[in-house]
Amino acid sequence: DDFTTGVDVNTGNGAVISGNTMTSVEYGVVGTGVTGLNVNNNTMTGNSVIGVHVLNNNGAAVSSNVLNEFATGVKVEN
Repeated sequence: DDFTTGVDVNTGNGAVISGNTMTSVEYGVVGTGVTGLNVNNNTMTGNSVIGVHVLNNNGAAVSSNVLNEFATGVKVEN
């Protein structure tokens, strides 16, 4: 698709997304199939779709993020 994504993680183990500033994104962070995904201390501004989208992850942690102007801040699907 042609969505603007700040960080897109597609499989792996223990990915840490921390301390980033993302602007004008439709999706701030998308994590798919990652064990131990950790998304913390990020600032995301989008005026758009989803700040953090977690799909099919085991042990994901999402904390202390500033999410501005998203229709959905955090969406978790399994």
